[in-house]
Amino acid sequence: MSTELNAISYRLLEPEQLEQIRPLWEALRDFHTTVPNRFASTVMGRPFEPRRRELCEKAAVGRLRIEVATATAEDSGADGLPIAYLVTSLSADGAGELESLYTDPEFRQRGIAGRLVENALQWLSECGATKRRVIVFHGNDEALAFYARFGFHTRSLELEI
Repeated sequence: MSTELNAISYRLLEPEQLEQIRPLWEALRDFHTTVPNRFASTVMGRPFEPRRRELCEKAAVGRLRIEVATATAEDSGADGLPIAYLVTSLSADGAGELESLYTDPEFRQRGIAGRLVENALQWLSECGATKRRVIVFHGNDEALAFYARFGFHTRSLELEI
């Protein structure tokens, strides 16, 4: 019997709580291996730990915002496991970046990712970010269309061998 969902809750995590997003980050990594381009294999098997350390280092020299969304079951008031997350960074020189965004496929098309992006962009504005950017894996046209809704546009293309 499936549980009816009551609401989606949003909360902020501290950098030392990044472990809570590991399953979603790994799902995002696995998704990137299915995007048709020549670099998909470079993310295969990439472990979470180096990425976690990298984000903690960014937090040490700038600021890091980690927001998760959790689904609340109708029959319990407690939040469940995260179903979506967005990690946003602000460097010491004021450059803001949407670092990593993922929503569990079961919870897509409900406005969750959009709310996470809106919250992150608001935070970057409040912090005085001088620019805002997001890096999208080549071939992920769905993500390009999603970010365009928030005013993001291609500025340049980086070519790599």
